[in-house]
Amino acid sequence: QQTTSQLRELGLRRSKVDTQIFVGDQLCVILHEHNMLIGGEKLRQECFLNKLSACLPLQDTRQLDEYTPLSFFGKSLEYNRAEKSISVHLPAAFYLELLRRYSLEDAPARSTPRVELGKGAPRWTNMILSAEKTKPYRQTVGDLQWSSLVRPDISFAVQQLSNSFIKPTERDEQQLRKVLRYLRGTQHYSISLQPPRRWKKAKNLELLAFSATSWSGAC
Repeated sequence: QQTTSQLRELGLRRSKVDTQIFVGDQLCVILHEHNMLIGGEKLRQECFLNKLSACLPLQDTRQLDEYTPLSFFGKSLEYNRAEKSISVHLPAAFYLELLRRYSLEDAPARSTPRVELGKGAPRWTNMILSAEKTKPYRQTVGDLQWSSLVRPDISFAVQQLSNSFIKPTERDEQQLRKVLRYLRGTQHYSISLQPPRRWKKAKNLELLAFSATSWSGAC
């Protein structure tokens, strides 16, 4: 609440799309718990950061560059100076945790996240999972829902698995394993944020990001 008040006093307004996003003139601030990501025109970022530092104690403030990757909301951000772009991807530890739940660390990778649920399924696969198996299923599907913001290639498959969130069956678990095997072979996939091509010749164009917490280095 204190942070929200300070952002408003510094001239930012809350976005109508997301209550954790604040925007101003050529400036955008995204909040998540004790993390803050600041983006926008370079000089306005620096001016805003100086004003914010005078109002709030910032534990760890670093600029995203090609030598210093940052973590925000559990996702890794890396800067490519040549392309003037920011790459957003999931850390290797996240994938490893998912694979370990189903002992798939050494399983063969799949080339597609496609799942086939329901039609033509053998009767035995319609058996409801036990409580012991249902818990990791729900936890894993929930993690995949969170990760699909960075991995849109699995969004449809995750949506299909989510339909069985309440009473997952043996077949649903099989399909979940297929998605995890696909992720095993595509851990290097990422989303690239960059300006339109017509802007690439601009000499003073830069993409910058800051982290306002020491926790970011722990991911």
